[in-house]
Amino acid sequence: MSTPHSATPARGTAQARRRVAHQQAVNAKRRAQRRAALTGIALVIALFAGLIIAKAATGHPSASMTATATSTSPAVTAGIVAQATGVPSTVYAAIGSGGTAAQAEPVPGGQAATVDGKPQVLYLGAEYCPYCAAQRWPLVLALSRFGTFTGLGLTESSSTDVYPNTNTFTFLHATYTSPYLAFTSVELYDRADNPLQTPTAAQQQLLQTAGQGGIPFVALGGTTMLRSSGYNPQVLTGLDWTQIAASLTDTSSPVAKAIVGTANRITGHRRLPDPRSPRPGRSLMTAHDTRRPATVPHRTDVPRWIAPTALATAAAGFADSLYLTIAHYTQSVTLACPATGTIDCQKVTTSPESMLLGIPVALLGLAFFAAMAALALPAAWHARTPWLRTARLTLAVIGVCFVARLVYAELFEIDAICLWCTVVHALAVALFAITALATASTAALPEPA
Repeated sequence: MSTPHSATPARGTAQARRRVAHQQAVNAKRRAQRRAALTGIALVIALFAGLIIAKAATGHPSASMTATATSTSPAVTAGIVAQATGVPSTVYAAIGSGGTAAQAEPVPGGQAATVDGKPQVLYLGAEYCPYCAAQRWPLVLALSRFGTFTGLGLTESSSTDVYPNTNTFTFLHATYTSPYLAFTSVELYDRADNPLQTPTAAQQQLLQTAGQGGIPFVALGGTTMLRSSGYNPQVLTGLDWTQIAASLTDTSSPVAKAIVGTANRITGHRRLPDPRSPRPGRSLMTAHDTRRPATVPHRTDVPRWIAPTALATAAAGFADSLYLTIAHYTQSVTLACPATGTIDCQKVTTSPESMLLGIPVALLGLAFFAAMAALALPAAWHARTPWLRTARLTLAVIGVCFVARLVYAELFEIDAICLWCTVVHALAVALFAITALATASTAALPEPA
């Protein structure tokens, strides 16, 4: 009589085979995910490297394009700026219009233009242009009555144009802070007539339509414009910066009458509206939280280093964004950042690109890192809910894509780098890399039956 065999060993062998097959599938999927993650990280690195190489290839305007003729020392430059920005109110009152011809005109179809809730003063000119050279003097004087310039430089108009070598300021690397106004300048060409700064499409359209293509062009609050220098640059012929600055307090001087008189006309047109609450400082960092629910449970096997590293990175980004947000909303807080031309945090954080749909991107950056910190908690990494995994990866991808846009804006549109923003950008990229690698380490496959 034959003895029946037990079915238990056969069932055990089948289950073992299924477990082996399942583990092989998990390992294969993880390898594919790692390849995809590494490819994505490589593409991000290549993208940023490409932006930097492209910027280096085009050259930095301050190094290769700006043919400034000044050889004055920083101390002399500072003295000239101090004289121009410190003209006493009694001089303004004594000179009045000074007999100048500057006349404000309404912008056809113009709409109120603001930056950070403050009326915008927009200047479009070129360093070669002698009329722009003449206009910068009264513009500096007028705006200095409402705020403070930093980084003003000295230059001359073209030596081959009319009124050659007219001594003046340059706004190329200047920053203006005010609780009442926002100032935006675009120097279209350098002293040698080479392209320098690129206007936005809206600025170019405004120049071509309202300004009829002529420079200098100044728009006050978006509704009023000045299309001439207001006085003849010949008044400045033969005078250097020191002589011009020294003449500004002499009420009988033709130079003072021309420059101070034009400054009075600029401020006297009532185009500089009532005081607003100051809001300095913003960061170029934002992202949106896009989440999609899923319901299929799965195991997670996250390396131990992932959760603390991701959480620390998100916390650092949150702290940086918090500092930038406080600086944005608090007048007494000024970003600790040098203004050396290439590095200029204030220029970046007060640019139009620092706002998204009317919201400071510093605040959006704060929300981004707060969300990433919540998704980087150990409990979130080890949760058995796939939608957390999807939300974390999606948010990280959106963040790094937006960072790429902001880096492009700094390099090619604003022409300045914000160190605090760069830290935010680097942390966002690091979060993307950590999240991609961690996601690749977890294969979402159900347990075998």
